[in-house]
This record gives sequence, C-alpha cells and structure tokens, in this order.
Amino acid sequence: GSNKGNAETVMHAVVDGTTRSGMSTEELRFLDRGMQIRDGAYPLHMLLAGPNVDIEMVENFIVEAPDTSVLGDKFGRTPLHVALENRKEGLIIDMLLLTEEGRKATRMSTTQKENLPIHVAAAAGCSVQVAKALLLIHPNAI
Repeated sequence: GSNKGNAETVMHAVVDGTTRSGMSTEELRFLDRGMQIRDGAYPLHMLLAGPNVDIEMVENFIVEAPDTSVLGDKFGRTPLHVALENRKEGLIIDMLLLTEEGRKATRMSTTQKENLPIHVAAAAGCSVQVAKALLLIHPNAI
C-alpha cells in the first residue's frame, strides 16, 4: 500500500513483538515493508534495533525487498547504521552487505551527524572484521 505517516501496520506490530498473530515468515513477505512508524522508523530498522533479532525475518526483508536496505529513518540512518549501532554483527551485517542496495548503504551518511556506517561501527566498538568489510566496499570512507 501507499499509506504514509505514522500509521501502524501488521508488519510493525509483528516486528515490534506486540503480536505474532500466527503469521508465518512466508506470509510476512506480502506486508508493507516501506511504511514508516514511530520516530520515522521502518520495520527493518525496528527489527534490527530490538534485542532478539529474527534472522529469518531480516533475510526475508533483504531478499524480498532489498530497497529497504537504503531507507533512512528520520535521522537518516539506514538499516546498516542501526545494525552497527546495536552491534548486530556477523550474519546480519553480512546479509545487509549482500545486495547492491546494502552496499550502497556503506556510502550513505546520517543526516544529523554525517556519520558513515564505518564511523558508527567504530563508535559502537564493532569488530575489526566488520570494519574491514565496510572498508572493502567503501575504501574512501576514512
């Protein structure tokens, strides 16, 4: 749908953990992944900011709607920025960097502080492996 504003979708409720409503991950792929809610966050941002990330759901977002990898929240943070801020290293970062859109996010800065993902990774204390992966994709970041 083309709903705009701060409306809550089933997808947001599922991501936020307020309901599972018996929906399978397969069914989730038909829901609107691009609708903003609460503080300008998209469902993928909310998912990556949470304490218990559903890796299968993240993978579905990235595979079924790769364009969500470059959506900025109200602060300009992409899902990659959010994943790095919350130290969601390993598989999740790898998945975000698998698509062309995800790789584009390494070159995107936040609107408020002009931080590239490499800056966010350093501030969050992410591993050297994460820094190397980001710099391989965007060597001019430093």
